[in-house]
Amino acid sequence: MLSKKDIVDFLTSEKNKNYYIDLMNYLKKQKETKIIFPAVKDIYKSLKITDFQNLKLIIIGQDPYHGENEADGLAFSTQNSKLPPSLLNIYKEIKRDYPNFQKQDGKLDEWAKQGVLLLNRVLTVEKDKPNSHANQGWEIFTSNFLKFINQNYSNLIFLLLGKKAQSIINEIDLSKQIIINLSHPSPFSYHISFQNSHAFFKINQILKKLNKREIKW
Repeated sequence: MLSKKDIVDFLTSEKNKNYYIDLMNYLKKQKETKIIFPAVKDIYKSLKITDFQNLKLIIIGQDPYHGENEADGLAFSTQNSKLPPSLLNIYKEIKRDYPNFQKQDGKLDEWAKQGVLLLNRVLTVEKDKPNSHANQGWEIFTSNFLKFINQNYSNLIFLLLGKKAQSIINEIDLSKQIIINLSHPSPFSYHISFQNSHAFFKINQILKKLNKREIKW
């Protein structure tokens, strides 16, 4: 089990590493001429509000939404009243098994507070340019963080959505965790394996078998 202090200590340690210093310098330069999402205060939101005392599920995506007022620091979550297509497809899949699911907004804070870590492989993006901050250092950061998680927990469910998320398998030995690999829920790849996957129902079935509290989607 990790405490808030453990997470802060991890962040402090990473900030002193060369790759991280280079990443921050890159972002600083980008901000001089470009619009970057999410807001600075939200970049580490997933690390701040997730209940690590009850961590049970890690959902990994690619990078933040690149549209105006969309990214909020949690993978797939948004404060925008207009829901992005990826999130709509996630809701569609939940509703397949939970017909009473009526969530209208895109804020996934309540998932995080139930022990769901919503983490992208890359934590920032340039406006209107998906994947624009790939290979600048965020992948090292998220890999290091997930290694840290992996050392402290077992029987976590990893829902890896898309090839970028699934690349983590090549970087970390997740043999003591539970892996679900599916295509990204974006309209481009939704049909490959995410559609009709019943992923969210299966996650709760696994949690029930582990005697853990099911997630209220």
